[in-house]
Amino acid sequence: MKKILALFVLAAFASATAVMAQEAAAEKKAEATKAPCVCCCDKCPMVAIKATKCCGQDMACKNVLAVKDGCAICCGCGADCKCTLKEGDETKCKCGKDVKKVSLKGMFVCEKDKVICNKEGKCSVCGGDLKAVKAEDTKPAPAPAQ
Repeated sequence: MKKILALFVLAAFASATAVMAQEAAAEKKAEATKAPCVCCCDKCPMVAIKATKCCGQDMACKNVLAVKDGCAICCGCGADCKCTLKEGDETKCKCGKDVKKVSLKGMFVCEKDKVICNKEGKCSVCGGDLKAVKAEDTKPAPAPAQ
């Protein structure tokens, strides 16, 4: 009887551990696929991963639509925006608002998965190495149409 009880307790423990591991994996995957955002200063080119103050004001968090040429292309709507880039026009969001292109110099990125980090490491989505963004990697934003 004690053996059966011990086996039952062991099976229950193993089952609970497996469920917790599955939940943790699902949570990690959801975090990795969550739309990235960066915080931008409206007065200077400062960019941060977490909201902070710059130039005497709170930095605005922006949804990252793409990471290209060492820059984040961000929607003008804000961090909770679900927009994408307008097809054929990298200066506009699908909702029609102008995008903001900000330099990610000094950060580490995976352009394919839009992962941005302020320290080197691995992409949380594909597992590849994050690429360091240097000043020469960044290209200026295109001039607005007149």
